[in-house]
Amino acid sequence: MRRARLFGKEDADSALFNEEERALITLTDQSTRRVEVDADVIDHIKRLFGEAQTVEAVATVAAYNMVSCFLVALAI
Repeated sequence: MRRARLFGKEDADSALFNEEERALITLTDQSTRRVEVDADVIDHIKRLFGEAQTVEAVATVAAYNMVSCFLVALAI
């Protein structure tokens, strides 16, 4: 069975995505893999989207990660 390729930094740097999408991909990647997100990433997202939408983006990533942990823990 083939394993799916992980989404990596080279994907976030791809010309397929615009600046906003690349910033959100980086946020999602760092939050999911490391939990901590670099301050410069958060600052960049704040400049692009403002404070409220940055909070919404972080909350969305956190919620999806929580759902994944919940489902894995219950073997669903």
